[in-house]
Amino acid sequence: MRYESSMLRPKPRTKRIPILGTGFAIIVLVFLFAWSVKTFRAQDKTAPEDIIEKAPLAGILEPSPVTITSASLGEGVRQAELKSLAADGAQGIATRGEKDGHFYFTVTTTLLPIDRETQAYEVWLIRQLPYDFISLGEMVTNDLGQFIREWEPAVPQPGDARINLFADYAGYTSVLITRETKDGNADPGAHVMKGEFRLK
Repeated sequence: MRYESSMLRPKPRTKRIPILGTGFAIIVLVFLFAWSVKTFRAQDKTAPEDIIEKAPLAGILEPSPVTITSASLGEGVRQAELKSLAADGAQGIATRGEKDGHFYFTVTTTLLPIDRETQAYEVWLIRQLPYDFISLGEMVTNDLGQFIREWEPAVPQPGDARINLFADYAGYTSVLITRETKDGNADPGAHVMKGEFRLK
């Protein structure tokens, strides 16, 4: 039997990536990540399909402007000024509060006319933490041509665990109005207006 010294045996070769090369690659990746985040945030968030173009009759059917007053607000009532996400001049106001022990929500807007057979405007309440959203349903028009929605949740029955409805909805501080295609899809459509309830 023949023994060889470990000093005489050739060592297996291992592939090593130079530390400088790895460091350089990490720096390049961090730079690319920072640049892409900056570029993404700088982009206009309104997609072309989200911008509502005025119909030819829109000048004739121009709805009355929404008047925002805070003098008539009662205790615990909150308002959200709604801003258009397109350059169409639309405006609106949402109000929520408690009346006779019941939660209520109203919204009045000057949205552009739409084909009511195929499209609708829908109102959503959004809670940021934990994230959740609920639909308050389709908007209708009033005698002034404004799109409106008045909503109250179902009154709890005796024995129902949800007694304080105002507390149930107090965390929903954002209002969103979407333009929906009547295609049976329950998810929110194109964002048209949004706003936040402000504290008095």
